[in-house]
Amino acid sequence: MYNTQNVTAPFKVFDNAVGALVNATFDYAAADPSKRFGTGVEVEWFQPFVNIYSLAQGTPDMGQESCRTCLSGLTQWAPQYFSGKQGGRVLGLRCNYRYEEYLFFSGSPLLQLPDPSVGTPALAPAPVPVPVPAPAPETASGGGNVSGRILAVILPIVIMMLAIVVVYYCFWRRRKKPAGTLLLIDSTNPEDIQSIDSLIIDLPTLRATTGNFDEGRKLGEGGFGADYKGILPNGREIAVKRLSQSSRQGIKELKTELVLVAKLQHKNLVRLVGVCSEGHEKLLVYEYMPNNSLGTFLFDPDKRNELDWQKRFMIIKGIAQGLQYLHEESQLKIVHRDLKASNVLLDSDFNPKISDFGLARLFGMVTWPLSMLCVGISLSSQIFGVLMLEIVSGRRNGDCSSDDSEQYDHLVSSVWEHWTMGTIVEITGPSLSSHTNVDQMLKCIHVGLLCVQHNPADRPMMSTVNLMLSSSTLPRQAPSRPAFCFLRSGVNSEMDRGRISHSTSRSGVALHEVPTQTQSC
Repeated sequence: MYNTQNVTAPFKVFDNAVGALVNATFDYAAADPSKRFGTGVEVEWFQPFVNIYSLAQGTPDMGQESCRTCLSGLTQWAPQYFSGKQGGRVLGLRCNYRYEEYLFFSGSPLLQLPDPSVGTPALAPAPVPVPVPAPAPETASGGGNVSGRILAVILPIVIMMLAIVVVYYCFWRRRKKPAGTLLLIDSTNPEDIQSIDSLIIDLPTLRATTGNFDEGRKLGEGGFGADYKGILPNGREIAVKRLSQSSRQGIKELKTELVLVAKLQHKNLVRLVGVCSEGHEKLLVYEYMPNNSLGTFLFDPDKRNELDWQKRFMIIKGIAQGLQYLHEESQLKIVHRDLKASNVLLDSDFNPKISDFGLARLFGMVTWPLSMLCVGISLSSQIFGVLMLEIVSGRRNGDCSSDDSEQYDHLVSSVWEHWTMGTIVEITGPSLSSHTNVDQMLKCIHVGLLCVQHNPADRPMMSTVNLMLSSSTLPRQAPSRPAFCFLRSGVNSEMDRGRISHSTSRSGVALHEVPTQTQSC
């Protein structure tokens, strides 16, 4: 580094003066055994009131000869860069020197030279030094000056390095943010989900994983939107729900509720692992279930044979445990108002996982399931009761809004009729082999009928349902007549179906029921 200003004196004369001064300063610094430090001045070297000041320093651990050799080696740059310059500085690993036409160090110079003779070669070997008094013992003030000089050199370097590290770290985090968000998908700890920001996945990533929502990757479509299979760059499979445009609220307005839903962690619930809201797109990202939905097997003539009784009973118990967690144990109490076979997903081992819970609450959609139009709704277990009867019988509950009585198949009515006639075993389809555990099957039918009783106060809570399913004996309580929805020719269908009024409280789950008009068997 050098001072960009040139001297007004002849360059050669100035260079000779500098050479003599820095060599003398080198000798002084090398001879100082404690600090290897020296400063000097050449007074009025060419012009009145114009002085040259110099500083030389080596590391204290060097010997005198090593320090002098190190400093001398730095002068090789002088002719090329410093000739005629008012100042210059060279920094080495273990030594450095500097000169200027102004006083740039604190304290008085330790060495003073007279005006050099013109013609002295530049950077010539140092003359025999004039005897100088031995360096004064280091005082507290001198030590402070040295420490101050060291800090003045080191502190800016340290600050600059820290600034570079901070800037690089911030840039790295910004570049890595999408990948960091996707890593959350591998987390099973709900405490990792602290805010909506920890769930955000950008739209380009989801478009890429689903092939821009390719129809070939479509898993199905429900009341809230279509589901697509996606594959992340790390090879992990996910399911992306593309919410329909009728959703009246955005992700940002629902961030608190979405975080709570994402925190709902249970082995029988499909986990919400990410959200996206960009433009008109609102997307929810779930873990992927390879065996699709329960309805895919239960109501397919070719696939239903894969569901033997052992698998069906395992699925029934798993659904019951997941519902108990949602209804009674979770932080966000949720009644699944659209529970049906297509909303129960199966993993590779046919373990059931409930999906789409909380969506009606979050997005203000009231899509009453068919079973509720027939049975009514309360805060207990009746939705599960209808689904359990479907799993046992392998039959879908009929459309009670149909005007064609010949095509009408009301499963609850049929089960109740067989129950009262003592022919309940006949409701099981041919897909269940003779190896079916009859006691378990009868217990499931019994519990299912208890769940769909006409009086909501008689229906058991899900915790009670789980106790009955886990018991080795049949329930003691006899079921009463279900809340039928039975259509007759010539009767107004609205009267036969009854009217269900509902109001949603601030929590979104307070529902009120009007007794359904029914006809007994």
